[in-house]
Amino acid sequence: MMAHFQSRLETPSLFDRLAALFQSFGGLLIRLSEADVRVRELERLSAMNDADLKGLGLDREDIVRHVYCGAL
Repeated sequence: MMAHFQSRLETPSLFDRLAALFQSFGGLLIRLSEADVRVRELERLSAMNDADLKGLGLDREDIVRHVYCGAL
């Protein structure tokens, strides 16, 4: 005896499609921000200790201004 299977693909709802679109867009924004040179520089400087920052002529509170100078 042969069994018959009927498979039916459900189409995603409008809500599911919109959610997927926003997830994709959000992921793109995250990837773009991580790839941004300024973000990498900000992370690099933030990881330095205060003595090393002083050697560069920076205080910790000046890092953001230094990295984004002219971009705001």
